[in-house]
Amino acid sequence: MKNPFHKLKNHFSTPDREQSFLEHLEDFRRMLIRCIVSLTLVTAACIPLAKPMLYWLQEPLLRVAKQQNYTFELITTSPVEGFMQIVKVIFAAGVLLSLPIMLYFIAQFILPGLMPREKKMLVYGGLAGALLFIGGGALGYFIAQFILPGLMPREKKMLVYGGLAGALLFIGGVALGYFISLPVAISIMFYFNDYLGTVANWKMDAYLGFVMQLLIGFGLAFELPLLLLFLGFLGIVSVEQLTTYRRHVG
Repeated sequence: MKNPFHKLKNHFSTPDREQSFLEHLEDFRRMLIRCIVSLTLVTAACIPLAKPMLYWLQEPLLRVAKQQNYTFELITTSPVEGFMQIVKVIFAAGVLLSLPIMLYFIAQFILPGLMPREKKMLVYGGLAGALLFIGGGALGYFIAQFILPGLMPREKKMLVYGGLAGALLFIGGVALGYFISLPVAISIMFYFNDYLGTVANWKMDAYLGFVMQLLIGFGLAFELPLLLLFLGFLGIVSVEQLTTYRRHVG
């Protein structure tokens, strides 16, 4: 039976002959164009979602203000600030959603020139980093088609469980930050505004930046257990080291 992944696997294989500098440059140009086109198309598709995404980021602030009967305003201090916030949110969503596609094209350019050991390290490292950051769904699909045929059943199972664990941990961290930590932080900021007798006229730019940093920070912090497990699997850390420094790790 013909391997359905054979054609895709050839995209990452080492070429039969060494390419010239101009050929490498042409491959790089092709890869760059594909990444830019992918980012542009996905970002354009996110434009209709700008208003729902902005409301989702502001919802905790609206909820806490309503619960505490607190009057506040999100303000813009320049003619283009409101527009720039819309652009930032759309672009951030476009980057996150197109990242799996761009990583696929980058892998097509880089992997054929690497040694087998370097390929393995890059694939595992890139896979783990991307899965942990964006949740693993789309990226898992593209990467799996390349590496799964060459893995043992036990390695496949570990990869699937690791990807699912990373996705769930990141989503759990973001959910904790969004539903619990963010409202608490907003309440504390309201309290200090009352304490100082000031009116909460917050810049939209500052508020949205604060929210995104907090959510991403919580998502990445929740990946620590999986990171320690991965380091232990590579032999970089041991159970004895984790036991000795468990207070610092925790």
